[in-house]
Amino acid sequence: MKRIIALFLFTFFCFGLVACGLTSKNNTTEPTKENTVVEPGDKTNENRGYDFETVFNKVKALIPSEGVKDNINLPSAVGSVAFVWSSSDETVCTKNGVVTRGLEDKEVTLTALMIYGKEQATMSFTVTVLKTEETLNTISEVLNADMNSVPLPSFSVCGDVIALGGSSFLIKDETGMILVYRGYTWTHELEVGDKVLVSGTPTTYSNTVQFDSSATYTKVGVNESFEQPTSLLLAGSDCDKYKEELSHDYVTVTGTLAISGNYYNLSIPGASIKGSIVSPLVEDIELMNGKEVTVTGYILYLTGSGNYLNILATSVVGDTTPIEAKTYTVSEILASGEG
Repeated sequence: MKRIIALFLFTFFCFGLVACGLTSKNNTTEPTKENTVVEPGDKTNENRGYDFETVFNKVKALIPSEGVKDNINLPSAVGSVAFVWSSSDETVCTKNGVVTRGLEDKEVTLTALMIYGKEQATMSFTVTVLKTEETLNTISEVLNADMNSVPLPSFSVCGDVIALGGSSFLIKDETGMILVYRGYTWTHELEVGDKVLVSGTPTTYSNTVQFDSSATYTKVGVNESFEQPTSLLLAGSDCDKYKEELSHDYVTVTGTLAISGNYYNLSIPGASIKGSIVSPLVEDIELMNGKEVTVTGYILYLTGSGNYLNILATSVVGDTTPIEAKTYTVSEILASGEG
Protein backbone atom coordinates (compact mmCIF):
# COMPACT_ATOMS: atom_id res chain seq x y z
CA MET A 1 0.00 0.00 0.00
CA LYS A 2 2.82 2.36 0.91
CA ARG A 3 4.42 1.71 -2.50
CA ILE A 4 1.18 2.56 -4.27
CA ILE A 5 0.85 5.87 -2.34
CA ALA A 6 4.51 6.77 -3.03
CA LEU A 7 4.09 6.07 -6.76
CA PHE A 8 0.96 8.23 -6.86
CA LEU A 9 2.74 11.16 -5.15
CA PHE A 10 5.73 10.89 -7.52
CA THR A 11 3.47 10.93 -10.57
CA PHE A 12 1.53 13.98 -9.22
CA PHE A 13 4.82 15.82 -8.58
CA CYS A 14 6.02 15.24 -12.17
CA PHE A 15 2.76 16.57 -13.63
CA GLY A 16 3.18 19.66 -11.47
CA LEU A 17 6.64 20.33 -12.88
CA VAL A 18 5.39 20.10 -16.44
CA ALA A 19 2.48 22.43 -15.70
CA CYS A 20 4.85 25.07 -14.27
CA GLY A 21 6.98 24.97 -17.39
CA LEU A 22 10.15 23.95 -15.58
CA THR A 23 10.85 21.28 -18.16
CA SER A 24 11.11 23.83 -21.09
CA LYS A 25 14.51 24.64 -22.64
CA ASN A 26 14.39 28.24 -21.30
CA ASN A 27 12.15 30.25 -19.03
CA THR A 28 11.65 33.37 -21.28
CA THR A 29 8.51 34.25 -23.23
CA GLU A 30 8.48 35.48 -26.86
CA PRO A 31 7.68 39.23 -27.26
CA THR A 32 4.32 40.21 -28.72
CA LYS A 33 3.35 43.20 -30.83
CA GLU A 34 1.81 44.80 -27.77
CA ASN A 35 5.09 45.03 -25.86
CA THR A 36 7.43 45.77 -28.80
CA VAL A 37 9.03 49.26 -28.72
CA VAL A 38 8.15 51.08 -31.96
CA GLU A 39 10.81 53.46 -33.23
CA PRO A 40 9.77 56.64 -35.07
CA GLY A 41 8.50 55.62 -38.47
CA ASP A 42 8.41 51.90 -37.59
CA LYS A 43 5.28 50.25 -38.97
CA THR A 44 5.47 47.15 -36.67
CA ASN A 45 2.47 48.35 -34.75
CA GLU A 46 -0.01 49.15 -37.52
CA ASN A 47 -2.43 50.79 -35.10
CA ARG A 48 0.11 53.41 -34.11
CA GLY A 49 0.66 54.98 -37.55
CA TYR A 50 3.69 56.90 -38.77
CA ASP A 51 5.41 59.20 -36.29
CA PHE A 52 5.21 62.41 -38.36
CA GLU A 53 5.82 64.64 -35.35
CA THR A 54 9.36 63.39 -34.76
CA VAL A 55 10.30 63.94 -38.41
CA PHE A 56 8.70 67.41 -38.41
CA ASN A 57 10.51 68.42 -35.22
CA LYS A 58 13.85 67.52 -36.81
CA VAL A 59 13.17 70.04 -39.58
CA LYS A 60 11.86 72.66 -37.14
CA ALA A 61 14.99 72.31 -34.97
CA LEU A 62 17.13 73.65 -37.85
CA ILE A 63 15.31 77.02 -37.87
CA PRO A 64 16.87 79.73 -35.63
CA SER A 65 14.53 80.32 -32.71
CA GLU A 66 15.84 83.85 -32.13
CA GLY A 67 14.82 85.07 -35.59
CA VAL A 68 15.59 84.58 -39.27
CA LYS A 69 17.88 86.72 -41.42
CA ASP A 70 18.67 84.36 -44.29
CA ASN A 71 16.74 81.94 -46.49
CA ILE A 72 15.30 78.86 -44.78
CA ASN A 73 15.96 75.29 -45.87
CA LEU A 74 12.51 73.76 -46.32
CA PRO A 75 13.13 70.19 -47.53
CA SER A 76 10.91 68.54 -50.12
CA ALA A 77 11.52 65.18 -48.46
CA VAL A 78 13.02 63.66 -45.32
CA GLY A 79 13.76 60.01 -45.90
CA SER A 80 10.60 58.49 -47.34
CA VAL A 81 8.38 61.34 -46.13
CA ALA A 82 7.43 63.93 -48.78
CA PHE A 83 6.94 67.56 -47.70
CA VAL A 84 4.66 70.10 -49.40
CA TRP A 85 5.11 73.57 -47.88
CA SER A 86 2.89 76.66 -47.77
CA SER A 87 3.42 80.11 -46.27
CA SER A 88 1.02 82.51 -44.59
CA ASP A 89 2.83 85.46 -46.21
CA GLU A 90 4.80 84.94 -49.42
CA THR A 91 6.14 88.52 -49.24
CA VAL A 92 8.02 87.62 -46.05
CA CYS A 93 8.98 83.99 -46.64
CA THR A 94 7.97 81.96 -49.67
CA LYS A 95 6.96 78.30 -49.68
CA ASN A 96 10.47 77.62 -50.98
CA GLY A 97 12.06 79.33 -47.98
CA VAL A 98 13.14 82.56 -49.71
CA VAL A 99 13.21 85.29 -47.05
CA THR A 100 12.59 88.99 -47.69
CA ARG A 101 13.49 91.25 -44.78
CA GLY A 102 11.44 94.42 -44.45
CA LEU A 103 11.42 97.52 -42.31
CA GLU A 104 9.90 95.68 -39.33
CA ASP A 105 10.19 92.26 -37.73
CA LYS A 106 7.42 90.06 -39.12
CA GLU A 107 6.03 86.68 -38.18
CA VAL A 108 5.12 84.10 -40.80
CA THR A 109 3.58 80.66 -40.37
CA LEU A 110 5.07 77.83 -42.41
CA THR A 111 2.89 74.74 -42.87
CA ALA A 112 4.03 71.33 -44.03
CA LEU A 113 1.80 68.68 -45.54
CA MET A 114 3.73 65.44 -44.90
CA ILE A 115 2.99 62.33 -46.92
CA TYR A 116 4.15 58.78 -46.17
CA GLY A 117 2.52 56.20 -48.37
CA LYS A 118 -1.22 56.55 -47.83
CA GLU A 119 -0.80 58.50 -44.59
CA GLN A 120 -0.75 62.29 -44.32
CA ALA A 121 -0.32 64.85 -41.58
CA THR A 122 -0.23 68.66 -41.47
CA MET A 123 1.90 70.59 -38.99
CA SER A 124 2.96 74.24 -38.71
CA PHE A 125 5.43 76.47 -36.96
CA THR A 126 5.92 80.24 -36.79
CA VAL A 127 9.19 82.05 -37.47
CA THR A 128 10.13 85.70 -37.02
CA VAL A 129 11.85 87.32 -40.00
CA LEU A 130 14.02 90.10 -38.61
CA LYS A 131 13.92 93.59 -40.09
CA THR A 132 16.64 94.79 -42.43
CA GLU A 133 19.70 96.39 -40.88
CA GLU A 134 20.22 98.83 -43.75
CA THR A 135 20.39 102.56 -42.98
CA LEU A 136 17.64 104.27 -44.97
CA ASN A 137 17.90 107.58 -46.76
CA THR A 138 15.09 109.84 -47.92
CA ILE A 139 14.46 110.29 -51.63
CA SER A 140 15.18 113.99 -51.14
CA GLU A 141 18.71 113.10 -50.01
CA VAL A 142 19.25 111.18 -53.24
CA LEU A 143 17.86 113.95 -55.44
CA ASN A 144 20.10 116.53 -53.74
CA ALA A 145 23.27 114.40 -53.78
CA ASP A 146 26.44 115.83 -55.32
CA MET A 147 26.46 113.96 -58.63
CA ASN A 148 30.00 115.17 -59.33
CA SER A 149 31.51 113.49 -56.28
CA VAL A 150 33.96 110.63 -56.87
CA PRO A 151 33.03 108.00 -56.04
CA LEU A 152 29.31 108.58 -55.94
CA PRO A 153 27.75 107.43 -52.66
CA SER A 154 25.28 104.56 -52.48
CA PHE A 155 21.81 105.14 -51.10
CA SER A 156 18.95 102.99 -49.79
CA VAL A 157 15.44 104.38 -49.94
CA CYS A 158 11.99 103.01 -49.26
CA GLY A 159 8.88 104.24 -51.04
CA ASP A 160 5.53 103.39 -52.58
CA VAL A 161 5.31 102.45 -56.24
CA ILE A 162 3.13 105.16 -57.79
CA ALA A 163 3.50 104.38 -61.52
CA LEU A 164 4.81 101.57 -63.73
CA GLY A 165 6.14 101.35 -67.25
CA GLY A 166 7.54 98.53 -69.33
CA SER A 167 11.11 99.54 -68.44
CA SER A 168 10.87 101.47 -65.16
CA PHE A 169 8.86 102.32 -62.07
CA LEU A 170 8.40 105.45 -60.02
CA ILE A 171 8.52 105.51 -56.21
CA LYS A 172 7.61 108.18 -53.70
CA ASP A 173 8.16 108.87 -50.02
CA GLU A 174 7.28 111.90 -47.87
CA THR A 175 10.17 113.91 -49.36
CA GLY A 176 9.95 113.31 -53.10
CA MET A 177 9.79 110.83 -55.98
CA ILE A 178 12.45 109.10 -58.07
CA LEU A 179 12.46 106.88 -61.15
CA VAL A 180 14.00 103.40 -61.01
CA TYR A 181 15.04 102.29 -64.52
CA ARG A 182 15.11 98.53 -65.17
CA GLY A 183 15.47 98.16 -68.95
CA TYR A 184 13.21 96.68 -71.61
CA THR A 185 13.73 93.09 -70.41
CA TRP A 186 12.27 93.87 -66.98
CA THR A 187 9.41 91.57 -66.01
CA HIS A 188 7.58 94.40 -64.15
CA GLU A 189 6.18 92.12 -61.45
CA LEU A 190 5.43 95.06 -59.15
CA GLU A 191 2.08 96.79 -58.80
CA VAL A 192 1.07 100.34 -57.92
CA GLY A 193 0.85 100.57 -54.13
CA ASP A 194 3.68 98.12 -53.46
CA LYS A 195 6.25 99.31 -50.94
CA VAL A 196 9.82 98.68 -52.12
CA LEU A 197 13.33 99.06 -50.80
CA VAL A 198 15.76 100.34 -53.48
CA SER A 199 19.54 100.37 -53.03
CA GLY A 200 22.19 101.66 -55.41
CA THR A 201 24.17 104.57 -56.77
CA PRO A 202 22.11 107.28 -58.50
CA THR A 203 22.71 108.44 -62.06
CA THR A 204 21.28 111.21 -64.22
CA TYR A 205 19.22 111.03 -67.40
CA SER A 206 18.02 114.15 -69.20
CA ASN A 207 19.22 116.22 -66.22
CA THR A 208 17.03 114.17 -63.86
CA VAL A 209 18.40 112.04 -61.00
CA GLN A 210 17.30 108.40 -61.09
CA PHE A 211 18.41 104.87 -60.18
CA ASP A 212 19.56 102.83 -63.16
CA SER A 213 19.38 99.07 -63.77
CA SER A 214 22.39 98.40 -61.51
CA ALA A 215 20.30 99.27 -58.44
CA THR A 216 18.57 96.47 -56.54
CA TYR A 217 15.03 96.50 -55.25
CA THR A 218 12.97 94.35 -52.90
CA LYS A 219 9.25 94.41 -52.25
CA VAL A 220 8.82 94.84 -48.50
CA GLY A 221 5.08 95.37 -48.20
CA VAL A 222 1.95 96.94 -49.62
CA ASN A 223 0.42 100.33 -48.88
CA GLU A 224 -3.24 99.30 -48.71
CA SER A 225 -4.40 102.91 -48.38
CA PHE A 226 -2.51 104.24 -51.42
CA GLU A 227 -4.50 106.49 -53.75
CA GLN A 228 -3.42 108.59 -56.70
CA PRO A 229 -3.80 112.36 -56.24
CA THR A 230 -6.19 114.43 -58.32
CA SER A 231 -4.51 115.03 -61.65
CA LEU A 232 -3.82 118.45 -63.10
CA LEU A 233 -5.69 118.91 -66.39
CA LEU A 234 -3.33 120.39 -69.00
CA ALA A 235 -4.26 122.45 -72.02
CA GLY A 236 -1.81 122.99 -74.87
CA SER A 237 -0.26 126.17 -73.50
CA ASP A 238 0.11 124.57 -70.07
CA CYS A 239 2.38 121.92 -71.55
CA ASP A 240 4.75 124.51 -73.00
CA LYS A 241 5.41 125.91 -69.53
CA TYR A 242 7.32 122.74 -68.59
CA LYS A 243 10.05 123.72 -71.07
CA GLU A 244 10.83 126.65 -68.81
CA GLU A 245 10.48 124.92 -65.45
CA LEU A 246 10.12 121.18 -65.07
CA SER A 247 8.09 119.75 -62.20
CA HIS A 248 7.01 116.16 -61.64
CA ASP A 249 3.29 116.80 -61.59
CA TYR A 250 0.51 114.24 -61.89
CA VAL A 251 -1.30 115.41 -65.04
CA THR A 252 -3.98 114.56 -67.60
CA VAL A 253 -3.47 115.58 -71.22
CA THR A 254 -5.27 114.78 -74.49
CA GLY A 255 -3.70 114.46 -77.93
CA THR A 256 -3.28 112.28 -81.01
CA LEU A 257 -1.12 109.19 -80.53
CA ALA A 258 1.62 108.32 -83.02
CA ILE A 259 3.46 105.02 -82.47
CA SER A 260 6.84 104.33 -84.06
CA GLY A 261 8.82 101.39 -82.69
CA ASN A 262 9.32 101.99 -78.96
CA TYR A 263 8.15 105.60 -79.21
CA TYR A 264 4.62 106.61 -78.22
CA ASN A 265 4.37 110.29 -79.03
CA LEU A 266 1.47 112.62 -78.49
CA SER A 267 0.54 115.64 -80.61
CA ILE A 268 -1.14 118.07 -78.22
CA PRO A 269 -3.41 120.75 -79.76
CA GLY A 270 -2.22 124.26 -78.96
CA ALA A 271 1.22 123.14 -77.72
CA SER A 272 4.58 123.52 -79.43
CA ILE A 273 5.89 120.70 -77.27
CA LYS A 274 4.93 117.07 -77.82
CA GLY A 275 4.12 114.42 -75.26
CA SER A 276 5.90 111.08 -75.03
CA ILE A 277 4.48 108.11 -73.10
CA VAL A 278 7.33 106.12 -71.52
CA SER A 279 7.00 102.39 -72.43
CA PRO A 280 3.30 102.19 -71.52
CA LEU A 281 1.79 99.04 -70.00
CA VAL A 282 -1.57 99.48 -71.69
CA GLU A 283 -3.54 96.68 -73.31
CA ASP A 284 -4.32 97.16 -77.01
CA ILE A 285 -2.51 100.50 -77.16
CA GLU A 286 -1.41 99.65 -80.70
CA LEU A 287 -5.08 99.93 -81.73
CA MET A 288 -5.06 103.56 -80.54
CA ASN A 289 -2.38 104.57 -83.04
CA GLY A 290 -3.45 107.64 -85.02
CA LYS A 291 -6.40 108.27 -82.69
CA GLU A 292 -7.14 110.74 -79.94
CA VAL A 293 -6.17 109.49 -76.48
CA THR A 294 -6.28 110.88 -72.95
CA VAL A 295 -3.15 110.21 -70.90
CA THR A 296 -2.89 110.48 -67.12
CA GLY A 297 0.48 110.07 -65.41
CA TYR A 298 3.57 111.63 -63.88
CA ILE A 299 5.87 114.02 -65.75
CA LEU A 300 9.42 112.67 -65.65
CA TYR A 301 11.77 114.74 -67.85
CA LEU A 302 12.27 116.46 -71.20
CA THR A 303 14.01 114.82 -74.18
CA GLY A 304 14.71 115.76 -77.79
CA SER A 305 16.27 119.15 -76.96
CA GLY A 306 13.37 119.90 -74.67
CA ASN A 307 10.70 119.22 -77.29
CA TYR A 308 9.23 116.03 -75.78
CA LEU A 309 7.53 115.96 -72.41
CA ASN A 310 7.97 112.40 -71.08
CA ILE A 311 5.12 110.96 -69.01
CA LEU A 312 4.99 107.70 -67.05
CA ALA A 313 1.34 106.83 -67.55
CA THR A 314 -1.05 105.36 -65.02
CA SER A 315 -3.77 105.21 -67.68
CA VAL A 316 -4.21 105.75 -71.41
CA VAL A 317 -7.81 105.93 -72.61
CA GLY A 318 -8.71 105.80 -76.28
CA ASP A 319 -10.62 104.00 -79.00
CA THR A 320 -9.38 100.43 -79.45
CA THR A 321 -11.78 99.50 -82.23
CA PRO A 322 -9.78 97.89 -85.06
CA ILE A 323 -9.78 99.83 -88.30
CA GLU A 324 -11.32 97.66 -90.99
CA ALA A 325 -9.48 97.52 -94.27
CA LYS A 326 -11.65 98.81 -97.10
CA THR A 327 -11.98 96.65 -100.18
CA TYR A 328 -11.94 98.39 -103.57
CA THR A 329 -13.15 97.07 -106.91
CA VAL A 330 -10.93 97.24 -109.98
CA SER A 331 -13.16 99.93 -111.47
CA GLU A 332 -12.88 102.03 -108.32
CA ILE A 333 -9.11 101.80 -108.37
CA LEU A 334 -8.99 102.75 -112.08
CA ALA A 335 -11.39 105.61 -111.47
CA SER A 336 -9.21 106.97 -108.69
CA GLY A 337 -6.24 107.14 -111.00
CA GLU A 338 -4.07 105.07 -108.61
CA GLY A 339 -2.33 102.12 -110.20
